[in-house]
Amino acid sequence: MSSLYDGNCVRTFGGVVFLTCLAAFAASASIIQNDATLPPENGGYVTPAQIHACFAAHNVCLDNGTHFGFIGASSTFDGAGQHEQFQSEFDGELFNGTNTTDMGPIKLFGPVGVTIFGRATPTQLGTFSTQMTLLHLTAGPVVIQLDPGQTTTGMTTVADNGGGTFRITSFFDVFTELSTDGGLTFEPATTGSSHVNLQPIPEPGTLGLTGLGALGLWLCFRKRSRRTA
Repeated sequence: MSSLYDGNCVRTFGGVVFLTCLAAFAASASIIQNDATLPPENGGYVTPAQIHACFAAHNVCLDNGTHFGFIGASSTFDGAGQHEQFQSEFDGELFNGTNTTDMGPIKLFGPVGVTIFGRATPTQLGTFSTQMTLLHLTAGPVVIQLDPGQTTTGMTTVADNGGGTFRITSFFDVFTELSTDGGLTFEPATTGSSHVNLQPIPEPGTLGLTGLGALGLWLCFRKRSRRTA
């Protein structure tokens, strides 16, 4: 049986399948907002590739990932630039890494930290190198966070779009690791970094799937499989 880790499988996506259709223009994707402040007030970071990340030891992969809902932001400025921290939501779908069986949606929440190098004010325009310094997303015993052995970097452009609006273009190459025991042990993604682009997304209500239910079924299935192995 082929494994998704060797890149030979092609999956048919359910749920938020429309996200993969954004791949054709993801490199130039951007959003329009009414001010130049960051983090983006609308839109989310979407993985244009079919696979968001795989974790071989747990035999599980994520796809259709979108990271959005950036609220409660606080910013500080120093000689390096702008340092942000805010809350967020990640929605995606789980599937088995060996037989590509869909395991249902997953929803995680947690803080994000980003440094925007060289940005001296909240309204400064331009193109800035960025680094994600914090990512800690949780749902029950599952934790997804930045891989401390890698650096997650990106680029953000804030431009005047005319008419009192601003165009925000942004991407990150995110290195993650996964825990299924509440953060006691972690495994880095075996698929390397996840390239995510800032794109318009539907209203949060259309993305609100029953992730914790699917997650519970997955963990239950894993425990049962171990007992019968």
